[in-house]
Amino acid sequence: MIHHLVRDVALADGGLAAVKEELRYAYGEAGLMAARGWASGALAAEAWRLPLFERLVDRSRAVFVHTAAARRRVLGARPEARVHRVPHGLDLSALPAPGGAFEDARRRGRRALGVADDALLLGTFGYVTRAKRLELLLAVFGRLRRRFPGARLVIAGEVSGDYDLPSLLGGVQGVLAPGRLPREAFLRAMAATDVALNLRHPSGGESSATLLQLLALARPVVVSAGAAEDLPPGTCAPVAVDPREEEQLLATLLALAEEPELRAALGREARAWIEAECRREHAARGTLDALEAVLEAPALSSPADLGVAVSPLAPFPETDPLPALAASLGADLVDLGLGEAAGTLGEEARRVVAEVMVDLDLDRSSGSPSTAGRSG
Repeated sequence: MIHHLVRDVALADGGLAAVKEELRYAYGEAGLMAARGWASGALAAEAWRLPLFERLVDRSRAVFVHTAAARRRVLGARPEARVHRVPHGLDLSALPAPGGAFEDARRRGRRALGVADDALLLGTFGYVTRAKRLELLLAVFGRLRRRFPGARLVIAGEVSGDYDLPSLLGGVQGVLAPGRLPREAFLRAMAATDVALNLRHPSGGESSATLLQLLALARPVVVSAGAAEDLPPGTCAPVAVDPREEEQLLATLLALAEEPELRAALGREARAWIEAECRREHAARGTLDALEAVLEAPALSSPADLGVAVSPLAPFPETDPLPALAASLGADLVDLGLGEAAGTLGEEARRVVAEVMVDLDLDRSSGSPSTAGRSG
């Protein structure tokens, strides 16, 4: 998900017109509709739905990703793209090792934070944005403190400029917010925690280096289920993002707080998985294998070789009205609540619309040879 990068570069190079063109290229009429929300700030909420990787993929011989979610998302828009999944590697020698080094880091981390050795310490780490779900976490933490009055929560990381953390923390007891920490202090704060949280929603399918470091430190980590689907069962505690999220998060934290052995078991599984799958050497080998596959494959002669998907995911020329029509119909279905998240009802609606378009002979391009087939 590189929406913010592409948007800001386009804005700097060509203003709002350039942003609109990027959205049009990637998503057709649906992209232009989203661009109209720029002035009202609505486009920010669309960023997760409009990842804007399409032009970059069209110009690339291959794409390397770390997660299954990222691979699936790219192939959803460019089904013939060469997408290679490689491990996100860690240098384990740069982290406090299990045993004496870790215990020393843990003690020093607690001392720096002013937290007693026997206090329950929760922590969330990394760049602080709305996606980290702090409103939810703080509400649950307040309820947790009724059972564990001495519990503390550390929020370590630089705060996004558009996020008012001080106002959010007003009146909440037991919270420490040291801001951005030097690397060693950051790792010691991680080691100091009894339970770490890596909540993310919405998610761009990214691989979190912070999460992997916590797992490497054998910390039990609570994650948002949709943002950590690559992690095998037993390495973390997933919490679904749905109407039951707050109650499930509270129940999970209470279970981990009350059962030290459960925390230790999660930590052991996490560390074992990191050692088996995410060492720096694994990432290097995976990258080399992927590069060799790219070099052995024939070069793509044009973006059309990627087999672009049906609009509005596919780029389309302004001279061809049919993809614009498909994009407009797709946008209307989304507006009616019949998009991808609508389940069986949405699938049925899309099927009916597709059948009508085929009956009207609107499933083939009427443009020039250069545009033929670009709509699917």
